[in-house]
Amino acid sequence: MIYRHTPQQIQEYYDNPAINQSALKAILKVGVEQFITEQAQVIHEDELFFEEKEHFLIGKAVDCLLTEGKEVFDTAYFYSKLQKKPGEKPMAIVKKIFETTEPQNRHRYLVNHKRELYDTMNSIVGADGKVGYYLNNKVPSDKLIKGEPDTRTWEDDKRYLNLLADGTCQAYWDELQEAGGKRVLTESQNELVQKIYNSFTTHHFTRHLFNEEIYTNEHIDIIYQLPCYWIQPVPAIVNGAGIIVDEEMKCLIDATIVNHSKKQISPFDAKTTGFPITRFNRQIKHRRYDIQGSVYMRGLNACKSTITEIVGKPVYDYNIQNFAFVAESTVSPGTPLIFPLHTALLDIGEKGDGDEMLGWRDAIQEYVTYKGHNCNVTDLMESHRGICWVDSDFEIFK
Repeated sequence: MIYRHTPQQIQEYYDNPAINQSALKAILKVGVEQFITEQAQVIHEDELFFEEKEHFLIGKAVDCLLTEGKEVFDTAYFYSKLQKKPGEKPMAIVKKIFETTEPQNRHRYLVNHKRELYDTMNSIVGADGKVGYYLNNKVPSDKLIKGEPDTRTWEDDKRYLNLLADGTCQAYWDELQEAGGKRVLTESQNELVQKIYNSFTTHHFTRHLFNEEIYTNEHIDIIYQLPCYWIQPVPAIVNGAGIIVDEEMKCLIDATIVNHSKKQISPFDAKTTGFPITRFNRQIKHRRYDIQGSVYMRGLNACKSTITEIVGKPVYDYNIQNFAFVAESTVSPGTPLIFPLHTALLDIGEKGDGDEMLGWRDAIQEYVTYKGHNCNVTDLMESHRGICWVDSDFEIFK
């Protein structure tokens, strides 16, 4: 049988404050202090929240179509009639203004958002820092006197007009308003989404994973977008004392196949890459997918009761196969491949390689320890479901 969670249930997952694999990877990448102070921004940096780079947009759309179905896809995405979107940075600016402006304050013409255009050009942050739009130095001399403080304002700079020159930003703005909150796909992007979807579901390498007829068999179930929540015991040292902190964790697994005849659970995640599929192994290392796979394996092991409740059969003694990624290229689709993660790689994702590469357990321990150093012990105890005190020279710290 096929089990799908509703958009509301999936949103409940995103609203839950428990820490996930994206947060743990961010901690390892930027450090725990920056993560704590800029949590939402840091987590979304890799996802290019406002930049909407094409391969990320395509990947999200394919994921929605595969795991949530066409009906949900049609309610979440708007088919644009635009043949051309603005460039990456102008689109980021327009998108952010739209997202951060109340609907009643959105003017019909983008040029009327002069102040927002300027402020956004100078404040929006992407993966490489500021977008790169700054005050134009070529302003009248009476506006900028040598040796005097720079007091120019957005009104003194006309560079925002360059964004509006070819009309693509205004057209994109119009479509964002027409879309009513849906994500906008151009005609060519939608064609690519459908092509990748068809590749996943019809190619002989991967079609067996998505063949709905298979799941009419009473012995095989598939659960799409499975949310898992669990309590992870984390060793930490606070004020010189060793403690075990119960930290809430979560993960959302694209697809989990349950084979009752074999007593086997097979989890996988659908990925798209902006490179040829033969380079996906490099992406596994670059994007630390070993951490994602390891965290998801931990979540599944802790949440067999959730699966049991969903499928209506006990799965407590079922074997969980190594996590796999089912990947397709957005630049040369047509040959989707399955990448099961080796046990040794999953171990690196969990514990690191003993050298430069750290694992998710290092990240969560750093996270808990940092929180402990920046609050008193009582606050730390009250903020978690339970703490077991141990001696500071307890063997887990040796």
